[in-house]
Amino acid sequence: MNQAPNGIEVSYPLTIFAALTFWMNILIIKFGWVNYALGVLWSLSVEEVFYFVFPLLCLLTRSNKVFIAVLIGVIIYGPYFRSLHFGEESGAYLYHYFSSFDGIAVGCLTAIFSHKYQPNWHYKKLLSWLIILSMTALYLYAPIKEVSTWGISLFAFATGLLILCFQHPSETQAHNLLTKVMVWLGQRSYETYLFHLVVLGLMKVAFVPAQTDASIKIMLLIGYLVLTFVISAAIEKYYSTPLNSYIRKIFIKDKS
Repeated sequence: MNQAPNGIEVSYPLTIFAALTFWMNILIIKFGWVNYALGVLWSLSVEEVFYFVFPLLCLLTRSNKVFIAVLIGVIIYGPYFRSLHFGEESGAYLYHYFSSFDGIAVGCLTAIFSHKYQPNWHYKKLLSWLIILSMTALYLYAPIKEVSTWGISLFAFATGLLILCFQHPSETQAHNLLTKVMVWLGQRSYETYLFHLVVLGLMKVAFVPAQTDASIKIMLLIGYLVLTFVISAAIEKYYSTPLNSYIRKIFIKDKS
């Protein structure tokens, strides 16, 4: 069911079309959250455009140095773009493609760096905790709307450093229960990211927040987490991993 938060009616077919053609974020910027269930796909719109542009960028640049230079340019442009839309009610500072691409570019640089260099930082455990505490402090300092210009970039860089700190050789085995749980969740994090809002949306339909007693909300939270992880694990095991293996087998040739 569509709504008109900005007083402008948007048809349901147009909303579906925006979701399928990856400009749901632009629809939200222009007309507001016209549909909660489909509106959450705004971030997927940003991702899908990246997935389309990334291989083209690799083909056009060819050189690693040129590719890295383009990534650095995107990282520099991100805060500038968000500053142009600082505090806007449309949310362009958060939902637009260029509001998020610098974070993705930082992720690309992190991946490149992690493959070429594997720093043996003796102080990485201390650094990891320092980064985690800094990210927590930034998150609690102010709403994202007030720190969007640089906050998003800082979070992206901190996440990249955290990934490097947690980097281990592929043969490394998790020894304690907490580490094993974190590894398990990490291996299914993308499926969890994609489908947790689907579970949440369905639960909100069955249990309307305003009509749900507070005494059972904690049980609903536990049920929500368990159901999300179970669904994510099933999708990872029976869909994404087999499909990923098939695609790699067909399109990625072993040069050895």
